[in-house]
Order: sequence, then C-alpha cells, then structure tokens
Amino acid sequence: MAKSSRTIFQFGALVMLLIVFPAVSWYYLNSGLQYRKAAMEELDDYGTFPNAPWTFADGSVISPSFLQGKMILAHVLPAAGQELDEQFGHTLQKLHHQFDERNELVFLSLVPGDSAQVAQRAEQFKTTYSLNDGAQIFFLQVGKDKLEDIRSRILQPREDIDQDVLFLLTDTSATIRRYYDVREESEIKRLVEHIALLLPLKKDRELIFKREAEK
Repeated sequence: MAKSSRTIFQFGALVMLLIVFPAVSWYYLNSGLQYRKAAMEELDDYGTFPNAPWTFADGSVISPSFLQGKMILAHVLPAAGQELDEQFGHTLQKLHHQFDERNELVFLSLVPGDSAQVAQRAEQFKTTYSLNDGAQIFFLQVGKDKLEDIRSRILQPREDIDQDVLFLLTDTSATIRRYYDVREESEIKRLVEHIALLLPLKKDRELIFKREAEK
C-alpha cells in the first residue's frame, strides 16, 4: 500500500513537472505577449515632433541635439488657476515620480507668452507642483504664431476634442505615437503602460542578458 501510494505520488509529481507547470508558464507568457501586442496596436504614427528651434523659459536656445534619442511627453500649459492647470500639474507629479530614474523620457510644457510671462508662469507651475527636475522637466517658450502652428501640425489628432487637454507621447525617434486626454483617468493609466512599453531596455538589464548569453 505504501509502495502504491509512493508510486501515485511520484506519477503525480511527474505530471505536474512535465505538463502542468509548462502549461501554466506558457499561459502566462502568452497572456503577457498578447497584452503587449494589444497595447502596441493602440499606438500609431501621427508625424514627427519638431526638433528645432525651441527656446527654454529662461530664453536660452535649445541645441538641435537636445531631444535626439529622447521619448517626449508634451502638452500646452494652460493659464494659472484653471481646472486644467491642476489636472496637468497633479498628473505630471505622478508621472515624474514613477519615471524619475528614466532620463530617456523628458516632460515638455509648452508655455504661451513672451519671455517674461513664460519665465514667471513656468516658475509658478514648478513651485506649485514640485516639478523642479532640471534633467527631465522643461518649459519651452512659444509665441502666439508658433503656438498656432504647433496646434495645427502636431496637436490635431481629432477635431472633436480641445487640443489643450492633450498630452502627446513620442518614441525615441520623435515619432508621435498617441494622444491622451488629461481629464480621463483611463487614458492616463494607458499612458503609463505605453511609456513603460516604449522606454528602452535599461543598460544594466542589457548587461545581465549579455553576460548570461556568454555563459
């Protein structure tokens, strides 16, 4: 009887090892691949984010190479005191906290106005929402004519929505991949997922994989 029980146990363990565990592993791997595929299919090509010329809030001109190889999350900064101002501020706080270590991602706030207005508005926004990261968060000066050009060229994904409520996200080639309504929590959750998918593999992980492959 004991021998029979041991045989059954061994057989069951063998079934688990050879059939059940691989099947479960395959299921989760396949589910992950399908999820990634579905998320990537939500991204598109909406044109290229213009590289130059841009001017920082302090009046200095951005080098043409500044945005090369960077993922960009950009939006037009609304006037202070508006509900949108708070929505953008709190959303950027959360996104910056989550992706603070990934300098491949930069946050660009396009600030309408002349140099004095832009500098004051940028400082106010940074202070209010604790966005004082000079390596990842930038405020760009845009005059009225340039703002209208930007709106017509890169902030016009749909005619049925106010352009000023949108974030746009690019990949590292500056291709605009999708737009997100800052007012919609579901869209911001999707934005987080898309950023994670598009970010380049970390160098330390690449090194680990390389070393494992060399063994």
